[in-house]
Amino acid sequence: MSAGRLFTIFAILLALGVFIFSGVVKLADPGRFLLDLQAFGFIPYPAAFAIAFLLPWLEIIPALALLHRPYRAAGALLLAGLTTGFIGVISYAEWSGLDVDCGCFGEWFVFPNVATHLAFNSILLICLIGLFAGARPGARG
Repeated sequence: MSAGRLFTIFAILLALGVFIFSGVVKLADPGRFLLDLQAFGFIPYPAAFAIAFLLPWLEIIPALALLHRPYRAAGALLLAGLTTGFIGVISYAEWSGLDVDCGCFGEWFVFPNVATHLAFNSILLICLIGLFAGARPGARG
């Protein structure tokens, strides 16, 4: 098996695990996620309310799209955009001195510090960019 194929399998499994788990946790308790969003203090309530109910589906559906080659590029692009947004929000919270949980995984998992959170999301973003690049028309894989 080629290195490219192994990377694709690893990246799909990583993204599936992260986004399906994260989405299901948020769907199970949207009220908790809404409170996590409000803790950031810069998201107006109507927007936080909409995010709390829509974001789980914006994580789950594109993650499932990664399993189907014709939809892989679109799924990877959307998830890469979300991950970039997560990195921005986490960075802003740290820069602002906020001590908040992002709400990504509910009570199931909290990153020990901002550096590991940013590192994890950066690795995830690299994997998603790789999936997008490999899923383009004419790309091998």
